[in-house]
Amino acid sequence: MNRLQSVGARLGDLCETVLSASLASSNDIATQLCQTDAVTDGITVPFAVSAGMTATQKSSYVVSAGLAELFAAAISMGLGAYLAAITENKHYEIAEVREKLEAASRPHGFDERLYHLFNRYGVQRETAENVVRELQIDEKRSLQFLMDIEHKAERTSKSLACAEGFIMANSYFLGGLTPLCPYIIFLKDDTIDDVNKGLYISVAVTTLALLVFGYAKAKISGCRKSDSAWSAVQTLIIGIIAGGASYGVVRAVRAISPVY
Repeated sequence: MNRLQSVGARLGDLCETVLSASLASSNDIATQLCQTDAVTDGITVPFAVSAGMTATQKSSYVVSAGLAELFAAAISMGLGAYLAAITENKHYEIAEVREKLEAASRPHGFDERLYHLFNRYGVQRETAENVVRELQIDEKRSLQFLMDIEHKAERTSKSLACAEGFIMANSYFLGGLTPLCPYIIFLKDDTIDDVNKGLYISVAVTTLALLVFGYAKAKISGCRKSDSAWSAVQTLIIGIIAGGASYGVVRAVRAISPVY
């Protein structure tokens, strides 16, 4: 039991080291979680595709299908993150204009909106008066307060949206290379033995990667080591199910249609 705990602790320390190195460029927790999700998806999906394609017993098929999925999904995720950031910014601008128009139609500007907001949190009007008075010294401050607390929206520049898309696409792509590299290494002769070697190494590497990033995601969220370890196991189980399902589908298709 002590040896098992020691191994678990070492694995946790390894995960923390990999985590801090891979996400050192980002200090925002939400961004780190998105990166970790993208890397995990990048590992899981290409692994499932490549594992399924090993049923064809051709390394060239495995690599071709894996790379095709990898590029397509990375571009899709990058563009999706970019468009999501742009949409969020449009939502911010629309909400901001609506708040300005509503304030302009009232004699006391943002006062009633602020009182109503405080009342929702159980703060009485008399208690909130001093805060509202301070906020109303500068209307920009009142507007920003409403945008932050009421709408929970943030302004996103185009450059930041591009950066988010780039980070997501690259995180997915780099994660996806993990299960594909073994097949690429053994691509030369394209024999059944090469496919099997690639599969075994890919399974080993992917298992470690899924454990590390499953642990990392929970650790970023502030979970305890035991919860983070369980998150790592759950992530691995998902990868196993995805890979097994993909392999089973390809085997079934080949059984139905031997020509394929």
